Amino acid sequence: MFEKKKLADENAVKQYVEVLKNIDSLTEDEAKTVLKQVYMRLDIVENGKRI
Repeated sequence: MFEKKKLADENAVKQYVEVLKNIDSLTEDEAKTVLKQVYMRLDIVENGKRI
């Protein structure tokens, strides 16, 4: 299923680290907003777009 010993390339690792740094710098209100947006997008994927 997964290739053994396959590592992410350097660019992917840098991008991952940068995303984690940005998450760490979020205020509580910003974090809540992001989580709500993620939830809404996942809901759309699972259930279709609702208006």
